[in-house]
Amino acid sequence: MFLGNGILTILAFLGLHIPFMAELLYIGTTVLSVIVVGIYICRRPCCGRQRLFIWQVFTGGATALSGLPLDTTLCRELGPHVNHVTMLFVGCHMTLLGLFLYVQEELVVRHDMKAAAAMERVVETAAGDTAGGRASATGEVTGAEAARGSEGLDMMR
Repeated sequence: MFLGNGILTILAFLGLHIPFMAELLYIGTTVLSVIVVGIYICRRPCCGRQRLFIWQVFTGGATALSGLPLDTTLCRELGPHVNHVTMLFVGCHMTLLGLFLYVQEELVVRHDMKAAAAMERVVETAAGDTAGGRASATGEVTGAEAARGSEGLDMMR
């Protein structure tokens, strides 16, 4: 996005002005990110609150497109300051926020799953050491901490 705005600034300095290019870059970035993250979403199963964020992305798209048929009503009821462009940018904001929250949830959920699997291995190792008569202080502490961490993980889900 910054690269596009930088190119527009250089072109404007050189005398070439492309009308509405900044708006097209913003909308184009939104559409491109929806396509890229959409392909990623189709390949992975949803977990956590990701379905909610996917619905937010679609709601943002519907809001952006709803401004066109509602333009005359918006202008008549709310004045000249709220029109289809306002709805378009509100929809783009909603879509980008939904994509951001989806990716953030993806990172948190996937990281927690890997951490939970690592904790289970530590608990099994500590239990095996204790059962074999080779109890070590670090293994017992690590096992207790891991057991507490996995209980907290179960409560979060």
